[in-house]
Amino acid sequence: MQIVGRRLQPSSLDAVSRVEADLLATATAYSVIGDGGLMDWYERKVATATEKVAASFDRLGMPTVAEAMRASLRVFPDGVPPGDLAARKRYLSANRARLEESFGPLDEAVWATDWDAAAMAFIDAHRAEIASIAPEYATVLRLQ
Repeated sequence: MQIVGRRLQPSSLDAVSRVEADLLATATAYSVIGDGGLMDWYERKVATATEKVAASFDRLGMPTVAEAMRASLRVFPDGVPPGDLAARKRYLSANRARLEESFGPLDEAVWATDWDAAAMAFIDAHRAEIASIAPEYATVLRLQ
């Protein structure tokens, strides 16, 4: 999607609208998890945003993915992965077998969903706001 390709650059989604942030956050998470599962997700710096991304999946109409992400948090002590990336990678490495076993069914739940369909329905429901973000979005997404 053009909207995703154009705006994935910011390291923070604070400067974009909630609609745009939801699309970007879910596109990123779905792609990462689709490529390497939740283990890959937690090996990246964005893992600290897991709960926020889960809420974005809820708003996108993907409650199964939202719940899988929330459930993935519960495998960590106190339900929180180490915030420091180096510490988190050490934890993941030391607990890899147990984590992969726990993440397996959650990965399968994510992989069984269709982000493209959910994103298109979300875009359709938010046409006016998305078209107002940048004129080229209206043209590319045929929102006019």
